[in-house]
Amino acid sequence: MLSKAAIKILGILLVLFSATLIPPIAVSWFTGDGGMMPFVVALALNLALGALCYLPLRRAPGDLRIRDGFVVVVLFWTVLSAMGSVPFIVLREPAINWLDALFESMSGLTTTGATILTGIDDLPPSIRYYRNGSAAWASWCWRWR
Repeated sequence: MLSKAAIKILGILLVLFSATLIPPIAVSWFTGDGGMMPFVVALALNLALGALCYLPLRRAPGDLRIRDGFVVVVLFWTVLSAMGSVPFIVLREPAINWLDALFESMSGLTTTGATILTGIDDLPPSIRYYRNGSAAWASWCWRWR
């Protein structure tokens, strides 16, 4: 069973992760590439899920145990990778299935640089920014951990 502290931390991480979706929205708006909606949907889902995890438990006392630390790390990688795949899933062109979208998201967050996409230069600028931004954000987090 998940501890309250682990769920609360996951909520905070989801809300913080939603902030990484604001720059691609701005890029889409400035370039007019028509790719804004996948990021708006992902931002709304991240904020809603993060608030749903955090707000009911914000006043709940809870100390993290070692086991909770492992749970938070596992949840961080799985949930944030799943939520990071939402823009790729919602994207109309190119149509990407959920497994490929999850792979793209996990690849960005782990900074492996692997991709299943072809014709990356033909993608809208906001999607290219998101792909590169997720790897840059993840590498920045690794550097400052």
